[in-house]
Amino acid sequence: MPNLSFQRTGYANRRYANVTDWQNSRSFMDYTLIRYAEVLLNYAEAKFELEGTISDQELDITINRLRTRGGVTPLTRAFAAQHDLDLLQEIRRERRVELAMEGFRYWDLIRWKIAEIELPKDVLGNFYFRDEFGSAVTPDINQDNYIVLQRAANRRFDPDKDYLWPLPINELGLNPSLNQNPNW
Repeated sequence: MPNLSFQRTGYANRRYANVTDWQNSRSFMDYTLIRYAEVLLNYAEAKFELEGTISDQELDITINRLRTRGGVTPLTRAFAAQHDLDLLQEIRRERRVELAMEGFRYWDLIRWKIAEIELPKDVLGNFYFRDEFGSAVTPDINQDNYIVLQRAANRRFDPDKDYLWPLPINELGLNPSLNQNPNW
């Protein structure tokens, strides 16, 4: 049962966590640079983006390896057609789920050029089970009873400016031919 004073989303990340390490305030766990799951997801996404389609065999050697490990129904072209699913969106959704809390989501939204659609939305956590969360903390919840971590009113993304970051002033000073990125 999550404690909302520590895990504000209602979700708990257990990857790369070891209770003994936490209690001892040190870890001997290796830092992950890249996971095989990321390689499989990158391949599936690149294949679809390049060819506009992906075969069931390619889904089996990429996304379905992850889904099988998680006990999730395999993704096939027939399954996608039957449930009126967009395969590219399913590949992206699989990436969002598999790589959750690993620091990929923002950069994926930037790369897919959909940040101005997704980033100004409410940031939501778990469905709030009022009687099941053992916490004195009462979270902000929306009309659908989901925990709201950050309201859309406090979030913005300007596509004319925010897809590029400002160049450091010292770099601009070193190279007079270099121009600042637009709107910075």
